[in-house]
Amino acid sequence: MSSLQSYVIVQETEWAGRRFCTARDRRTNHSVYLVGEPLGMVGGTYAHPNLPALKELGVEPPTRWWVGQIPEGEKLEDLRLQGSLTESDLLSALLSTVDALLNLAATIPPMVPVYIDPACIVRDRLGRWQLDYLALAHAPEAHAKTPEPLGVYPFGVLLYWVVTGETIRRSRPQVSQLESLASPGLQLLIIRCLGRSYPSLAELRAELARAGKDREFQPLIQRVRARAQAARSEAARQFVRAPHIPLDDRPWAAPPAPRGGYSRGALPLQYQRVRRPWKRWLGTLIVGLFTFVLAAGTAVKLGLVPEQYLPVWLRSVPTVTVFPKPELVHPVYAEAQMVPQRVMLFLNGEKRGDTYIYTSPNHPYIDVTAMNRLLSRKLEWVVAANGQVVLQEGDRSLVLPVSEQIGDTLWIKLLPIVQEWLGMRFQSYRGGILHFSSKA
Repeated sequence: MSSLQSYVIVQETEWAGRRFCTARDRRTNHSVYLVGEPLGMVGGTYAHPNLPALKELGVEPPTRWWVGQIPEGEKLEDLRLQGSLTESDLLSALLSTVDALLNLAATIPPMVPVYIDPACIVRDRLGRWQLDYLALAHAPEAHAKTPEPLGVYPFGVLLYWVVTGETIRRSRPQVSQLESLASPGLQLLIIRCLGRSYPSLAELRAELARAGKDREFQPLIQRVRARAQAARSEAARQFVRAPHIPLDDRPWAAPPAPRGGYSRGALPLQYQRVRRPWKRWLGTLIVGLFTFVLAAGTAVKLGLVPEQYLPVWLRSVPTVTVFPKPELVHPVYAEAQMVPQRVMLFLNGEKRGDTYIYTSPNHPYIDVTAMNRLLSRKLEWVVAANGQVVLQEGDRSLVLPVSEQIGDTLWIKLLPIVQEWLGMRFQSYRGGILHFSSKA
């Protein structure tokens, strides 16, 4: 049986004289990469820490085949959209990508992409950045028609998109936008890459190593928000209010008396201030009523007034607690009755879809139907005889400590015990993005 018969090819393309395939392993039912190169091709090595690992599969004349796993981890594009990308991570990813491209350019014939897709730059679980050039090979527009040396312009386009969120194809680059979004070292990198000031990738790599000393660890998305806040503050400062006009300079004020005095027909009009005493009375009445109610409630609460001297409607004063204890107030009544928020749910860096949640100071509320739809679960819930809600999945069950039934939907609070039972961990909620990770 041939070694290739264990795989079902799903997608195939050619790049630099090689065949790149996305296939499904019949034995494990997992997706893998297949790379085929003609026999006798003196190519470079595929063993590089910043490239997907490949191992030789076998030879089927006239092609030698290699197989490798699809890289799994957090993509640079997702990190930027989530707002958790820092300049330190960005420069590390760019340095690893340059090393990977230098290795690909050393192959014969060289593999030279036209642009760098941020979705093909992946950070694995060990924190190592890799260039998924096998996924880049399936994009025909990313292949160079002639094997020319890779320039630095694609890196400028990539950095400009990460910092500003705009693409060079749709708008002209605005260098002034970089001043409030990037550090001086990163600004210089972007300007020089867009201007093709580096003669080779080796010069760009040396500049990246020097720019690492000027790294700033503030997330880029926070700088975008800070710039918007600064723009709003500047607009508020430039808002022109009506100038203050003194009483004597108002155009309707009476002019000064002439030296010869006024005749009876030429006397100026006398302006009198209109008094509205009812406003003062109304304000005094409101303040007095509020003070009386506050004092009466305090006296009744402290027991200063005997109960038999009070009317019936004042004998039971409601208790208003500004900061209630958790055991006195039902958590759902205090938290989940708020307006639901629409969020985007990510699992292990993979976008699953959007849903509604109720936020709380520590853990969010999510309904069971949305978890079954977005996370491909089979969760069911029942109400026991003692009134407790039991969450079930297969043969497993869990008594929910906090839940709320709204109509036919059950909302559960993702406490640590619930996360442990579901086999997942709540990581962060920021900017309308809810991020989970699966426990190993």
